[in-house]
Amino acid sequence: MNIDLQNKCTQLAENYRIMRRGNFFEYQSIIAAGAALYLEQDRVVEPDRIRECKKLLARKKGIYSQLVCAFS
Repeated sequence: MNIDLQNKCTQLAENYRIMRRGNFFEYQSIIAAGAALYLEQDRVVEPDRIRECKKLLARKKGIYSQLVCAFS
């Protein structure tokens, strides 16, 4: 196997494992997509940063947030 491809597969598996362990999202497809996005940028998942982002989103959520998402 090409060494570059093998490294990318290993990194994808590691990103997936970190995101799954952190229980950031409920759906496996979202975890896989998130791991792939981090791989696209050649980065390792940062669980603390994701937690901070989730807290920020929770604070910014308003009364009409669900309504806006439903009609988008």
